[in-house]
Amino acid sequence: MSLAQPARPVWPQTKYYTPASSPVYLAKDVAVLGWEVLAKGFMTGKWDRSDGARAQQMQQQIETDPSVAAELGPAGERAAEWRELQLTTAYCIEDNFLRRERAQELAEKKGLSLAQIALKYVASQPFNGFVLVGTTSAKHFGENSIGGSTNKLTPQEVRWLETGEMSEGGTSSLDGIGEAPEAVINSPPGGKRKRDQSPEELVPMF
Repeated sequence: MSLAQPARPVWPQTKYYTPASSPVYLAKDVAVLGWEVLAKGFMTGKWDRSDGARAQQMQQQIETDPSVAAELGPAGERAAEWRELQLTTAYCIEDNFLRRERAQELAEKKGLSLAQIALKYVASQPFNGFVLVGTTSAKHFGENSIGGSTNKLTPQEVRWLETGEMSEGGTSSLDGIGEAPEAVINSPPGGKRKRDQSPEELVPMF
């Protein structure tokens, strides 16, 4: 589940979230665990449009040359290349690059990182959702804590990230959005935890 919507299932025999699923999750009160929220790095700036073009060229070779298709697979010498191809084919599409550019614009306006906006997008869905993150870096984990557990995005901001429009038939500009208020983490009794706290203080608050 990510702001970056896959063009197809990323991995064979898997499914992925689309906004069309939201009413079902909301109506049935389904708890949704958001996995690959950062789209394997796409929503941190990994890959560009040239990577998408190369993926499309490789897919064409696979379709026209059986020997290329036979060499690529999840096991064997070209397993890493196969994995990269699955990811770039699924995520490196124009709609996702536009969503990422809008997310970067919103991040700059709110004083957050691109990754934090991507995490906020998932945390701001109307259903009962949870943001799953994984990293080997304590610094990144602290940043992810801020993105996943502070004030949510507004429905208008979520819509703008998805479509480029603030409302149906409305403006496509962020000019009407003010600076974000100081983010507040879930508060313990007797006080508030604010965005300027250290990652070590934020981690236990999930």
